[in-house]
Amino acid sequence: MVNVNCRKRGLTRLTTTLIGIVGVITLAGGLVFGQNFSATISGFVRDSTGAVIPGTTVTAKHTETGLTRSVQTSEEGSYAMPALPVGDYEVTAEKPGFKAQVRQGITLVVAQELVVNLTLDVGNLAEKITVTEEVDQPTTGQGPAVERAQLQRPSVAQHERQR
Repeated sequence: MVNVNCRKRGLTRLTTTLIGIVGVITLAGGLVFGQNFSATISGFVRDSTGAVIPGTTVTAKHTETGLTRSVQTSEEGSYAMPALPVGDYEVTAEKPGFKAQVRQGITLVVAQELVVNLTLDVGNLAEKITVTEEVDQPTTGQGPAVERAQLQRPSVAQHERQR
């Protein structure tokens, strides 16, 4: 009888240990696969008076891979591009009757939600305004929203060079 009880306890311990190991692997696997290795760019497109511009094409180009994603702004002038791979981007906004605006030097990190508000000036679509970003990038998780004043207008010197 003692030998049978000893075997039962041994089998119970083995079963409990295996269930525990399977549980830990399952939980750890869920945490690893639950990681979000992408980022989001969103914002508004406005004209120089501050009015929103619906129907604007906003394109984000991953400068390292050439991957592009284009979206149209909503009736409220907003756009969002979720699940973008991390890395360096160039964001362009275009609409007939307005000068295209190009933002360069945008770097996305894991799980960042970057706000890039764009302002289009009235003019020929062939004209474009290029702005090179120099924004402090976060080193962890959620990135700060970039202030509209930081990104809205190119400097006079940059605008003059484009002409």
